Order: sequence, then C-alpha cells, then structure tokens
Amino acid sequence: VENVFRLQVMNTAEEVRRFSIAVGGLPGIALASEGVVEVGPATARSVSARVRVPPDAGGRGSHPIRFVVKAL
Repeated sequence: VENVFRLQVMNTAEEVRRFSIAVGGLPGIALASEGVVEVGPATARSVSARVRVPPDAGGRGSHPIRFVVKAL
C-alpha cells in the first residue's frame, strides 16, 4: 500500500539547513521518497513524502502514522 503526503518544512534560520524526514506508526512502514531535504534561509519548502506499508501491516480502516522532521 502506498500513499503520498505533502509536508511543509520551514526554515527560520538565516542560513540553508538540511532536515531529515522519517515516518513511523505501523509495522514495516517506510519512506519511499527522499529522506533528507534542503531548505533555503527564512523560507518554507513543500515536500512530497511517499509512504509504503506492507498490505498486512494494519488491517482494514485508517491508522494513524507520524512524521518526524529533524534539523541536521
């Protein structure tokens, strides 16, 4: 199963910064797109995050997941 999410990553610093993106919340969940993003000074960047989960990971229905974005 694959879904695409749009994340807005904001850099409030006065220099270019790199951020790591990770996903969690279900067994076997993984980010299938770029895991590191660079954002210019005092700007925001829209990032597509493609997430894959094994078909048997959560059963039917919706399940919460979480994205973790950290400055490197």
